[in-house]
Amino acid sequence: MTISRNSSLSTHVSIDVSTSQGANTEVASATTSLDVGLTIERTNEPPPVIGEAAYLLISTDATAVGQDTLALTDIEALIAAGDWGSIIAADILLIAAATATNGDIAYSETSAAIETGYASFLCIYTMEMTQTARDGLSSIAVSTTGIGVLAVEGGGASVGETVSTNAVSSSDDGIGSELFGQSSCDTNGGLEGNLAIAEIYARAVACDTLIEIDLNVLTLEDQLSIVASQIILVAG
Repeated sequence: MTISRNSSLSTHVSIDVSTSQGANTEVASATTSLDVGLTIERTNEPPPVIGEAAYLLISTDATAVGQDTLALTDIEALIAAGDWGSIIAADILLIAAATATNGDIAYSETSAAIETGYASFLCIYTMEMTQTARDGLSSIAVSTTGIGVLAVEGGGASVGETVSTNAVSSSDDGIGSELFGQSSCDTNGGLEGNLAIAEIYARAVACDTLIEIDLNVLTLEDQLSIVASQIILVAG
């Protein structure tokens, strides 16, 4: 694929699948939504500010509310700069999953935002997926967000990408869900307890560098799991 001078390419694909089954007064339903995007931008214009430090800002949130919950954040980020220019790369995966019983609502939400400086070549991949299911007094909600970014050259004007996704499952009569390979929501969907997991790898390579990581992790028994982070990388 060839991108010409000062050009951009963007593509977006969305898939939604819903199923429902009624039996007497019981109603079983499950919904899956997948959204994938790819953006490529290239410019030969010089940066508005010569010599400004390259930077990468990342903000994420994964929240799951229910009796059994999981919030997972996995981030890898690299920034390098020199006389040759700069390169920025990041890969983000967020998962939030929750199950609820006794008529309670299972809720999950994941969101991520990335901002970088001027880039002569920028490639961003985004993925959002939600899964919900409900059956009688049980419900499941799963949310997944993924972002991959590659930016070459650095310093100057702002180029940013934000993606968020959420899933909500409300109690109703009736469900058998296959979301976790289980036959019913009341099996806890493969989840047990309230877990919050964070894995972050950040590296900055240059004469002058800065990395700041603000990480907040919270679990409440039989209630919720939360992982929120803000990451700043600077190289110049």
